[in-house]
Amino acid sequence: MKMFKAIAVSSLIVAVAAVTLPSPAAAQEDESVRVVVDNHSFWDMHVYVAEAGFRRSLGVATGLSNTTFEIPRSLADDDVQLIADPVGSRGGFVSHVLFPRPGDQLNLTLENYIGLSTVTVSDQPSRKKKEG
Repeated sequence: MKMFKAIAVSSLIVAVAAVTLPSPAAAQEDESVRVVVDNHSFWDMHVYVAEAGFRRSLGVATGLSNTTFEIPRSLADDDVQLIADPVGSRGGFVSHVLFPRPGDQLNLTLENYIGLSTVTVSDQPSRKKKEG
């Protein structure tokens, strides 16, 4: 009988702990940096994030469309740059150095003339609602 009570109490403690602790996936989602690409160009653009001299692919932003990527917090610890290379063409865009914080959103606007492209940093819309 004592064994049964011990098992029941330990099961209850584990169940309560599982309900009250935040899930690792939810905590990791808050720590990511979102990249929203508004591609006004006719070209598909391969988008990279450069950190510590290494560039890593985020994916392809299709021409004349909007695309969203996520940068894991591990890649955005210090400073980053966004790079966009047109698929099948020369040239490209390299942003200035950015210092995103957890939960920030990088807005990359790619123009048909790539030299006029811009990048801005803002809070993610979901983050504004949580704080407000």
